[in-house]
Amino acid sequence: MMLRRNGMAGQAAAEYALILGGVAVLLIVAFVALRTNLAATLNLAASPTTVEASSPTTPLGSTFSEISNAMIDRILDYYRKHNRWPRSWGDFAFTDLGLDPKYWQNGFNGIIYKPVGNRLAITPDKGYTFIVQDINGNQITLPSSRNWSLLYNMQTGTWHYHNLNGPQLNISTLQVVPPSPRNQGYHLEL
Repeated sequence: MMLRRNGMAGQAAAEYALILGGVAVLLIVAFVALRTNLAATLNLAASPTTVEASSPTTPLGSTFSEISNAMIDRILDYYRKHNRWPRSWGDFAFTDLGLDPKYWQNGFNGIIYKPVGNRLAITPDKGYTFIVQDINGNQITLPSSRNWSLLYNMQTGTWHYHNLNGPQLNISTLQVVPPSPRNQGYHLEL
């Protein structure tokens, strides 16, 4: 009886060896077949990817901070170069700074930008509203219907509400609220 069991054990060991050999062969074949794809995938994962930078919305940037700072820099550069502020009226307000006045007639992201000599004015575009806090934390709401602006004073480096004597603002709190469809005559069809 012992012989019979040992014979079976030998047969089982041979079967296991054959099964393991078959699995090894399959793995080798699969690896060879996938090696090219695997190498290409690993190379792709290891290579740096380049992301195209998106174009700015305007020649001066895309965000309020970029655009307003660029206009302020141009006004200050003009002052340093000519020892006087750029003109504040008509197309000269823009052309003195090397800007196309036609380009700046419309608002960008709800803000209309207008250099005005020794200051920069930003006005809410039609239907938009500015919400901003003064330096004391009081909230100020400026709808476009008021036809007023927020002003940056070049001489003091501060933002003000409505005029240069208006409340000083914490411009980092500026929110530009788009028009609501209800107020713009939009109509939803059901």
